[in-house]
Amino acid sequence: PTTGMLVLTFVIETLIVAAAAALQAGTGMGMALLAAPLLLLVDPALVPGPMLCATIPDVRHHKANDTEL
Repeated sequence: PTTGMLVLTFVIETLIVAAAAALQAGTGMGMALLAAPLLLLVDPALVPGPMLCATIPDVRHHKANDTEL
């Protein structure tokens, strides 16, 4: 593969994850529903491992917010 194709693939993957994250933020669901099938079409190696890593919440952030309540 050429470098141009690798960059294009990276941009497409980033846009897919960004759109899925926006859907998740707006509706409370959708990261896996939107991103997983589309990422599978772009590169099957991205599903399920990297997809799961992208959806793991930042526990430190949530713990910090809980102590402020």
